[in-house]
Amino acid sequence: MIVPLFAARYLGREVFGQAALAITVGQFLNMLMLVGMNSAVVRYGAPKKVPREEAGASILVTFVITLAVIAAMMAGGNERVAKLFEFEPGINWAGLIFAVFATFFVLSTSILQAIHKFFERGVGELLTALGVVVGLLGGIAVFKQNYGSYVAAICFGFFIGALYSCYYLARYLGKPQWPSRRTLTVMTAYGLLSLLGNVGFILTFYIQPMILNKLLSTADVGLFRVYQTASITIAQSLSVIFNTVFFPKASASADRQGLWRVTWRLWLITFVPVGLSYVMSQYVLIPVAGAQYPLKPDLIGLFAITSLVITIQATVAQFLGAEGIRGITVGFFISLATGAICISATYGLVPHLQLKGACMALLLAYAVALILVVAAEEVLLRLPTPHAQDRADHYHCLLYTS
Repeated sequence: MIVPLFAARYLGREVFGQAALAITVGQFLNMLMLVGMNSAVVRYGAPKKVPREEAGASILVTFVITLAVIAAMMAGGNERVAKLFEFEPGINWAGLIFAVFATFFVLSTSILQAIHKFFERGVGELLTALGVVVGLLGGIAVFKQNYGSYVAAICFGFFIGALYSCYYLARYLGKPQWPSRRTLTVMTAYGLLSLLGNVGFILTFYIQPMILNKLLSTADVGLFRVYQTASITIAQSLSVIFNTVFFPKASASADRQGLWRVTWRLWLITFVPVGLSYVMSQYVLIPVAGAQYPLKPDLIGLFAITSLVITIQATVAQFLGAEGIRGITVGFFISLATGAICISATYGLVPHLQLKGACMALLLAYAVALILVVAAEEVLLRLPTPHAQDRADHYHCLLYTS
């Protein structure tokens, strides 16, 4: 959260907006390249002590899909995306390079998670953060005030973290095993399901910034990303911390209705201080980016409310995963509706309200998603409880795609 703000300060709104677009394109391509295999290797590798076959399957599928994505971009996809969202093709190339490094990093750390090397994964994450800082200094020295300096920083951080992860994987796993047809089929199907479960996230956080570039300007994208970093990114981080502890308990509990009531009692107590904390985080963090990113009270208020709604929605949505396959199915349709509402509202509001319209589109989408999740869970809690083993087999989908 800090490095992007310093990069925004040095690069300026226009160039940082270009960097944000490159990263956004890269994140989208990264999800396609992984095709959910980062989730699949954890789901099917974790029960085994030495999951060489599962690691081999994830590496094989990711490698093939990554080559296919690169080939598609080189065969004209780059120009089509740039023309569709009206930004220069060089941004796409930077995003493609970022996607390759991100895929290398995410898959290697996911395999570490699958073999329960949590300490090593944590060290890899810390080395990545350190690498981003060093990479930013090196990127500025090489690229100067060009969006490539920020992209290079993130790529270098991912590269360092992935190298460390691969070192421990080689020590512990040895050579990955060529997968059987059954393992390959099951893991690929699970990965595709995980990818589909991200459709709402893709539309709201990857496609929307590209639309903003088309409707407004690259400088506006830079300002939007700074506000987002100082609020929504923090909300997403808090949600991950909460769900890491709470979600397994919800999945294993025989009294989910009791947990459901407790969750809402907690939010009734904490929603005001949490909302105020998002206001304060923006007043503290946005000035780090410099005077080119002014503090606008209306934007700060909107982003704080949006961050609060996203946090609440993310925490209560975990209950759907605890409902087994029926909850995952409902969650997919809610995710699809969330993305569709966000994109439609973006096109409808942004031409009239600019960045406020973009934030209001996010707020509307996640407010509807919250209402749908609450309604769905209230219905599911009244239905007979699924067999415990069914929940154990299927709850992972929402955990790894949320």
